[in-house]
Amino acid sequence: MAPSKIADFAGEAAAADAAVMSDYSPAKRIGLVAALVLRAQTQARDDTTEMFCRRVSTLTKRAREELEALKAAHEQITERLVAAYRSVLEQIDPAGQAAAREQAALEAARAAVERAGGFAAQYRDIDAVTAHHGNNQPCPSTLSHTCSGST
Repeated sequence: MAPSKIADFAGEAAAADAAVMSDYSPAKRIGLVAALVLRAQTQARDDTTEMFCRRVSTLTKRAREELEALKAAHEQITERLVAAYRSVLEQIDPAGQAAAREQAALEAARAAVERAGGFAAQYRDIDAVTAHHGNNQPCPSTLSHTCSGST
C-alpha cells in the first residue's frame, strides 16, 4: 500500500470518533486502525531517534570539552618536563661548565630535579604524559619510570 494512502487512512481514523467508526464496515475499521497504529509506531521511532541523536550530540560535545581540558593539562606538564630536562642537560653536558667537576654536576642535576618538584613529582608527571602517549596506550614500563614503547 502506498505511504500516502496509509497517511490518509491514519488521518481519517484519528479524526473519527466511535460513532463514525461504527458506521464503517469491519474490514475498513480494521484498516483505518491499522494505519493509525502504523503511523503512531513510525512517529514513536522517529521521536526516539531524534532523542537519541540529541543525547549523543550532548555527550559528544561534553567529551570534546573534556578532551580539550586534558590536552591543555598535558601541554602544561610537557612544557614543565621539557624545561626541567633542559635544566638537567645544562648541568650534565660534557662541554658545559659543570663537566670539570663530575660530582658537582651530579649534585647540580639532582638539585635541578628537586627544584622542578622532586623525583616523585617528575615520575608522576612522566607517567601522566605517557599514559596517553602513543595512541592512548599506557606506558608498558611502570617500574623503571621510562617508556620504551610506541611513540
